Amino acid sequence: MSWPNRAEAPSLDFHVRLSPAERDRVDQAALANHQTSSEFGREALVTAADECLEDPPRGFRSRKP
Repeated sequence: MSWPNRAEAPSLDFHVRLSPAERDRVDQAALANHQTSSEFGREALVTAADECLEDPPRGFRSRKP
């Protein structure tokens, strides 16, 4: 049985390298949130991207031509 796509477009793999300690920490957090590690990681990455792109970082200066 396949899972439904989370968006209109097909899902794409995204690989992240973690140390054993980092992976253990992610697994613990996922378990605490009743999620798989993949679900937790996806949500964390998308949330971080949304927050990063919400407002320009402080001290951000655009290049002038």
